[in-house]
Amino acid sequence: MIRRHLKNAFMTTGMVAGVIAWSTPVFAQETLQGTPQQSGVSVDSNSASNPVADNASIPTMAPAPAASELAQPSGTITVTGSRLPPGVTSTSPITSVNAKEITKQGYNRIEDVLNRMPQFYGSQNSTVANGSDGTADANLRGLGSQRTLVLINGRRLAPGDPRGQSADLNAIPSSLIKRVDVLTGGASAVYGSDAIAGVVNFIMDTEYEGFHADAQYNVLNNDNNNKTMRRILRNDGYKSPTNTPFDGWGFNANLKFGAGTKDGRGHVVAYLGYRRQAAVTGADRDYTACALNGDGENGAYCGGSSTSEAGTTLLGNSRYHFNNGQLVNGSSLYNYGAPSNIQRPDQRYTAGFFAHYDVTDGFKPYAEFQFMDDRSSAQIAPSGTFGYGRVSCDNPFLTTQEQSILCSTGNTTSSIDSTGKTYNLSKAQFYKRNTEGGSRLETMQHTSYRGVIGSKGEIVKGLTYDLYGQYGSTIYQSRSTNDFSIRKLQNAMNVTTVDGVATCRSVIDGSDSSCVPYDIFSGNGPSKASINYLNTPVLVTGSTQETVVSGSLTFDGSAYGVQLPTASKGLSVNVGAEYRREKMKYFTDEELSSGDLAGTGGSRPSSQGQYDVKELFIEAALPIMDHRRGVNDLTLTGGFRYSDYSSSGSVMSYKGQMVYSPTRGVALRGGYNRAVRAPNISELYSPASVSLDGATDPCAGTNPSMTAAQCELMGVTKAQYGNITANPAAQYNGYTGGNPNLKPETANTFTGGISLTPFRRFSFTADFYDIKIKNIVSVLGADNILQLCGSKGLYCDHIHRDENGSLWRSQQGYVTDTNLNIGSLATRGVDFGVNYSYPLGGKYGNLSASFNGTWLLNYKVNPGGGATQYNCAGLYGAVCGMSMPKWRHEMRVSWDLPAGFGFSAMWRFVGGTKSDAGSPQNPDPSATSTFDRKIGNVSYLDLTAYYKVTDKVTLSAGVNNVLGTNPPLITSENGSSNNTWGSVYDVYGRYIFAGLSYDF
Repeated sequence: MIRRHLKNAFMTTGMVAGVIAWSTPVFAQETLQGTPQQSGVSVDSNSASNPVADNASIPTMAPAPAASELAQPSGTITVTGSRLPPGVTSTSPITSVNAKEITKQGYNRIEDVLNRMPQFYGSQNSTVANGSDGTADANLRGLGSQRTLVLINGRRLAPGDPRGQSADLNAIPSSLIKRVDVLTGGASAVYGSDAIAGVVNFIMDTEYEGFHADAQYNVLNNDNNNKTMRRILRNDGYKSPTNTPFDGWGFNANLKFGAGTKDGRGHVVAYLGYRRQAAVTGADRDYTACALNGDGENGAYCGGSSTSEAGTTLLGNSRYHFNNGQLVNGSSLYNYGAPSNIQRPDQRYTAGFFAHYDVTDGFKPYAEFQFMDDRSSAQIAPSGTFGYGRVSCDNPFLTTQEQSILCSTGNTTSSIDSTGKTYNLSKAQFYKRNTEGGSRLETMQHTSYRGVIGSKGEIVKGLTYDLYGQYGSTIYQSRSTNDFSIRKLQNAMNVTTVDGVATCRSVIDGSDSSCVPYDIFSGNGPSKASINYLNTPVLVTGSTQETVVSGSLTFDGSAYGVQLPTASKGLSVNVGAEYRREKMKYFTDEELSSGDLAGTGGSRPSSQGQYDVKELFIEAALPIMDHRRGVNDLTLTGGFRYSDYSSSGSVMSYKGQMVYSPTRGVALRGGYNRAVRAPNISELYSPASVSLDGATDPCAGTNPSMTAAQCELMGVTKAQYGNITANPAAQYNGYTGGNPNLKPETANTFTGGISLTPFRRFSFTADFYDIKIKNIVSVLGADNILQLCGSKGLYCDHIHRDENGSLWRSQQGYVTDTNLNIGSLATRGVDFGVNYSYPLGGKYGNLSASFNGTWLLNYKVNPGGGATQYNCAGLYGAVCGMSMPKWRHEMRVSWDLPAGFGFSAMWRFVGGTKSDAGSPQNPDPSATSTFDRKIGNVSYLDLTAYYKVTDKVTLSAGVNNVLGTNPPLITSENGSSNNTWGSVYDVYGRYIFAGLSYDF
C-alpha cells in the first residue's frame, strides 16, 4: 500500500517535472494569429448582452476570466481550483451562481441559496433546533460539511464554532458577493486539507465603486391544509392549526461603499449588514404539529415522549402514568414536536472592508477585515425528570394507592438519614415533563473576526509573488435555561414531614437549605417555588483560532518563451509554502460538565486542543497545442502538496488534469485528485461522555426484532427478553467522543466532462464525478453495532445495558461509539448544465433560460468493522439519513424588458426516494411503516418580478413555493426531524419577499 501511495505521488510529481523539462525555452517558429476563445467564462456581468448573466447556475469549462473582462484591470482576479494566473484554462468542474441570481431568489441567508442547488445537502441551518450549534454550513454532495472547504477570494474561512469546526456561512457578507464558485472533487493539492468533496469559493466584489443601500422584508405563509396530517391529529386528539399564518418574518438591510484613489492605484470597499429573523414553531404548521411515529401496516400516528405532562412511571418493566393522584396502567405521551423551532430566531450584524494600494509594480499591499456577530436561539420541548430522582416512601405527597405500588415489596432500597433513622426509597423511575417551567431555550452567540494582510507584485518580468498572513477567530457563548438539575431533583423528591410540613431531607441535614419539595404525586402539581429551585441555567464559552502564513511564487513561461512551438502560451508554475495553526477551546460550567442536567442526554466535559501544519506545494500547467486543425486547445496540469501535521504526521496530496478542445465550441476535460482531510480538533480531543446516539434497540419492546439468542449476545437476560421498554421517542444512549490517535482521511477523486457551445447564446455541460474516501473519521454507529453484534457476534462488548436491560433509561445503559478511522464513503454522479439566451428584439427585450441538474448514481457507505456496505442513493431513513434522490434539478426562465421590467420563474424538482427500513441498508423491520415507505416526486415553483424605477432605484418582489407545496411526511423511525428533511424540502410553505435598492 505504501509503495502504491509513493508510486502515485512520484508519478504526479514526475508529470509536473516532465512538464517543466519538456518545455525547455523554445521560441515559437511561427506567429499565431488570434487568441483562444473564452466561451462560458466563469464571471458574471450585469450587462444585457451577457447570455448567462441571469442564469441560476453556470457550469463552466473554460479559461479563467481575463483581466479585461472586469471593470478594473488592476483588481484581483480569483481563479477557483488553481493558484496559477488568469488565462490558464480551467480543468476543474465549476458551477457558479452570480449576484443577480442570489437577488432573484430573495433569500437573506446564503445557506438557503446553496441548499437549493442539487449539489448540496444542508446540515446545520435555520431549520435545526435540537442539536443546533447556531451556525450555517455547506455540505457538498452529502459528504459532510467537514469535507467541504469554504473560501473567501481563494483563502480559507476559519472554523465558526468550537464544536462543529466547520466554516460558518453567517460570516459571508451577502451584499458584497460577486459570484459563488462551487468546485466538485478533491482540491487538496491546491488548498490543503478539507477539500475532499470540493470547494465553495465566495468571490467578493472588491472593485465595487459607488454607494449602495438595500433593504428587504420577507414573511412566511402556509395554508395549513395538509389533509393527511389533519386526520392524524384529529384521530389522536390533537388540535390542528386552523389559521393561514403569516409568520417567520425577516428583515435584511445592507450598505456598501467603494472608491478608488485618484491615481488609480488603490481601492477600498466597505460594507455593513443587519439581518433579523423571527421564530416559527412546530405548532404553527399542521404537518409539524405533532411528532409522527410509524405504525406498521396502520400507517402513522402522533407519537411523543413518555416524559409527559402528567408523568410516567417505570417500575421494573411495568409502566404507569399519573392521573389526579392515582397510578394508572400504561403511559401518557408528550408531544415534543409542537414547541420546538422549525425556524430559529436569529439576529446578525456584519461589517468589514477590502483594500489594496499598488505602491509599485513590485509592491502591492492589500488588507481585508471582516466582523460578524450572530445571535440565534433554539427552543425545544421542556425538560423533565427523564428517569432521575427517587422518591422516599414517606414522602407526604404520595397517595395511599401510589405508595402501595411504588414502595411494594422488592421495589425499594433502604437508607439512613442524618438522625440515624432508616427510611426507604422506591426503585421507580419518573418521567415528568416540566411544562410548568416552559420550553428549554439555548441562546447561542458567535462573534467572529477575520483579518488578512499581505503583498503581491512582480519581482522580475514573468515572476510574481504573493505573501500574506491571515488570522481568524470566533468567540462563542451559549446560555441555556429551564433544564433540571439531577442533584436538586433527588433532593426535592427525597421528602419527609417535619411538624406537618413537607420538608426536603437536604434541608434537615443542612446539605442544601434552599431545597423546595417537588410534588408530582398528589395531583395538585408542583409549586412555582420548586420549579424555580430545580431550573438550572447553563453557561458555555469557547473560541476557535486559525492562523495562516502563506507565500508563493508564480512563473509565467510565456515571458521568456518557455513554451512548446505548438502552443501560443507558455508554461505556468506556482510554488510555495504555507503554515497553519488551529486552536479550539470549549469550556462548560460545572452543571453541564458533571452531567448534572437531566435534559442534555449526558455530560459535556470541557475540551481544548491545537495542532499546526507545515506545507510545501507546487502546481504547473503546460499548454501542449492550440489553434491547430483538430486541436483548438490541449493543456496538461499537475500539482503536488506535502503536509506535515503535528497531530497526525505527514501526508501527500496530488493531482493530474487535462483539457482537450478539438474545435471551438467543444471541450473535453478529465482529472484525478488525491485529496486529504486531517481530523479536526473536536474529532481529536473531545472528551468521551454518554449522550444520545442511536435510534433503535432491536431487543426492546414486547416483540423484539431479534431472537432471544441474539439479544443474549447484547446483554439481555431471558427474563428481560420481551420486557424491555422501548423509547417512544426513538432515542438511545451512546458513549461518544474524540480520539487523539486519528489519522488523516484520504480520497481518490475522478472528474470528467464535456462542454458544448454549438451556437451563440447556448451552452451545455455534463460533468461526471467519482469520489472515494478511505479511513474516514467516523463512528460505527450505535445502530450498526447492535446489528453487528446480533447478526455476526461482533462488537458485543461495546453494548452496556442498565439493570432494566435498557439503553436509554439511565446513564448506565449505552453503546460505546467513539471516533475511529474506519470504513469508507463513495459517491458518483453526473452534473448537467444548460444555458440559453434569446434576444426578442426591440421593445421585447431578452429571454434567457438555465438548467442545473444532478444525477446521483450511487452513494455507498461502508461502516467498516465487518458491517456490510450499503448504497443510499435514492433512499432515506434511520441508517441512510436525509433523503438522497437520484435526480434533482432547478430550472430558471427570465424575461428582461428594456423598460426596466423583469420577470423570472424557477422550477425546483426533487426526485422520489424510498425508506431504507427493512432493506439491506437497514434490516430492522421495526422501523417499517406503510406511511412513509416512499416519497414521491416534489416540485416547487418560484416567481420573481423586478422593476428599475430609475437609474438608481430598483424594486423587487417574489414568492418562492408559490403553490404552497407541503413537505413530504416522514416518521421518527426513519430519522426525520420535524416530520421531514428540512435540508432537502421546503418546511415553511410560501416565502414572500419584497425589496428596495438604491445606488448613488
